[in-house]
Amino acid sequence: MKGSYVHAERVPEVNELYAGNNHFAIMLEENGDDRLNKEVAKTREFGAGMKFKGYELSLTHYSTQFENYLYLAHTGISRSGGFLVKEWRQANTKITG
Repeated sequence: MKGSYVHAERVPEVNELYAGNNHFAIMLEENGDDRLNKEVAKTREFGAGMKFKGYELSLTHYSTQFENYLYLAHTGISRSGGFLVKEWRQANTKITG
């Protein structure tokens, strides 16, 4: 049996804070936000396993709770020239598996 807990934090990167340009290779306008907060991840993982006659069986479950999860979101806006507009946003979310 095993278990773990990880608390991780990261501050937004420069492009997440200050992006504001067109990317001609992918036809995208990316906009940052200098009001973004640090991202916090709290992960819990539990696992169990056994070996028997050359066979191995293991099960693992994890759950990560994010506070201020950073993601690049579509705005639904399209500028002249075909540039889709995306902006950096934050939201709380939970990932399990």
